[in-house]
Amino acid sequence: MIRNLLLRFLITGVSLIAANLLIPGIEFVGGITDLLKITVVFFVANFCTRFVVKLLHLPIEIATLGLINIAVNSATLFAVAWWLPTFRVTSFWFSGLSGSAFVIAPVEIPSFITAVIASVVIGITGTTLYWLTRGS
Repeated sequence: MIRNLLLRFLITGVSLIAANLLIPGIEFVGGITDLLKITVVFFVANFCTRFVVKLLHLPIEIATLGLINIAVNSATLFAVAWWLPTFRVTSFWFSGLSGSAFVIAPVEIPSFITAVIASVVIGITGTTLYWLTRGS
């Protein structure tokens, strides 16, 4: 049990680092101790709310095929950003894409979309890492 919790804690930390590296609007300020604090708060928030929220939003989760988890994780990111000043969820500028047949114009991504994108990255990273370490 303790080993599983420690593994999930480490996976949460790595997922937060991945979100920080991939998404410009997710910012850590400080060193490794601040990252550890952010990971602890995010892990505890997810751990404590997981059971209650899963029970309460089960009908919605079934109807949306699990997409409500993205909204819950986005809200958790905002709560952690509100609680700890060393973690920020901000808007960022997407520079756009252009190809031979299409153009995606540059646009500013608002902070709530940043949180949604980060929640997807954290979910994919966490699920992949948990799946890879499940047998060990």
